[in-house]
This record gives sequence, C-alpha cells and structure tokens, in this order.
Amino acid sequence: MLYATIDIYDDTVRRTDERSDAYQYAALWPCCFPKCVGAVWLLLSVAIFGSSIFAVIWIVRDSTTPLSWSAFLAGPLVLLLALIFQFLIPCFCKGGSGKESKPLLG
Repeated sequence: MLYATIDIYDDTVRRTDERSDAYQYAALWPCCFPKCVGAVWLLLSVAIFGSSIFAVIWIVRDSTTPLSWSAFLAGPLVLLLALIFQFLIPCFCKGGSGKESKPLLG
C-alpha cells in the first residue's frame, strides 16, 4: 500500500506524462488539471493508508480476544463502494468531451 502511494505521487504529481491516467481523466473533465487529479488521488491514498494503519492498531489493541466478523467487514465494503462508483458515476456523467463515459468493466 505504501508503494502505491509513492507511485501515485511519482506518476501523477511529480512528473507530467500525457499518457498517464491523470491526463486521461483530466481530458474527460476539462475543469480539472492533471496535477490536481493526481493530488486528489494522492490525498485519497494517504488517507486510506493512514486509516488502515489506525484500523490495524485498533483491531489488535486487545490481542487476547479473538477477532469478530466486523474486523473483516472493511474489505467487502470497500469493494462494494468501488463497484457502486464504477457503475453509477458513468450513468450520471457524460464527461467533458461530449462523448458518453463507458465503465471500465463494461
């Protein structure tokens, strides 16, 4: 997870490459600059990284008790949110180029 955060910074914030995902996303949304898109991704990655460290510390703070089912709920919830955003966002947004956005999996 730390590598992903460093990779996001290196590929989207520090360097500018017109083939990057940040440029492609900025082409869909003309009001966003590629470095701003990269900065948003970086902030999200840092927040997820920090919250995962906090969650692990919170879960194992009392190691004498066994883990309950709620400790494993975060993974499926994140997957569910990713699927919701994957399929619902393109339904409501057409993008900046005038073409309809297509889901990546569809």
